[in-house]
Amino acid sequence: MRETFVKQKKIVMNLTDNMYKILLGGFMARVNLNEIPELIDSGKISRKAALQKLSVFVLQEKKIFGLHNYDDDFRSEVIVTLLEKGTDIFDSFNPKYGSFFTYFFCLIKGIIQTLLKDFSRKELRDNVFINESITTYSEKEEAYNSINYNDFEKPKIPYSYKKIEPKALELACKSGTYHIKRYLDTTDIKNQNEELRKNLKKLPPFIADKIVIVLALKSAYYITGRQIELLCEMFNLDKNMLYSLIQQLKDELSSRGERKLELENRRNAAYFHHQKYTHQINKLNDSSKINAKYKKIEIKQKYQKKTDSWMNLTKQLQNGTINLRPTNKSIAKVLGLCERQISHYLLTAQKLGVDFI
Repeated sequence: MRETFVKQKKIVMNLTDNMYKILLGGFMARVNLNEIPELIDSGKISRKAALQKLSVFVLQEKKIFGLHNYDDDFRSEVIVTLLEKGTDIFDSFNPKYGSFFTYFFCLIKGIIQTLLKDFSRKELRDNVFINESITTYSEKEEAYNSINYNDFEKPKIPYSYKKIEPKALELACKSGTYHIKRYLDTTDIKNQNEELRKNLKKLPPFIADKIVIVLALKSAYYITGRQIELLCEMFNLDKNMLYSLIQQLKDELSSRGERKLELENRRNAAYFHHQKYTHQINKLNDSSKINAKYKKIEIKQKYQKKTDSWMNLTKQLQNGTINLRPTNKSIAKVLGLCERQISHYLLTAQKLGVDFI
């Protein structure tokens, strides 16, 4: 058996023309693989039949391609990939560069290498994702525990809306119909920003209410439906009108949102590669291969480059390189106030302990 395998290996390495047996339709048929292109051209067999013969040949003579070292699932993947390539493989063959068997042997070896790389990438990606899931489990558990399931059926800010002039909100801000004092005085509401609430109570109501409105509009990109409804209740505002105005402010930020998303995607990709190279370095530390030392030097250079990129992009995002907040001018237009007043309210909010920069 060993002698047969060595002989087959020598035959493949020398790439000589030989006769091989392949199964088709339940009976044995002797076919020289190098004659398949001629048989197709002469019409003796169809391209589809030739592809079937080649598929069976790969399964029957798996040792030639080294497929005996892999399980049935991997061999099946090779055959599926070959069949997916279809009869186009015959169009790529050029007899000027060698025999058809040489071409087909290289094609199968290429498929094997591609699948091995794909499996390796998948294993590495799964490893990174599993480690990340373990690391962030406590954060996700806390986030899910804080979900208010009563809000699931509430309407979200519409993607399609009717543009509304800000006159209604401008009038509401001057009408004196606010109820913020009642919310500031409420003691049975669990408020995470207790210090802010105490500071707001020290201000005149007409100042406190405008600060809350300005902060809400400044956070238009992130504000939730529940928060919008609370604002409407506090200030006696029409819900549809406020939804539409907030959506208008969000639309102005769409281009900046796309740029920030691109930056976040680059940051995430850099972090993934940082984790990937960390995993590869750890594997090379345990490797006894001769070239492991030099491979490790190469991987470390890539690791350092991606780590620096990840840290730089993270720093940019943390420093607000691209912020998603409406301009003071946009908010002033909505509220019917001057830009200086908006700046004054934001500065006052900052002094009260609100960190929105």
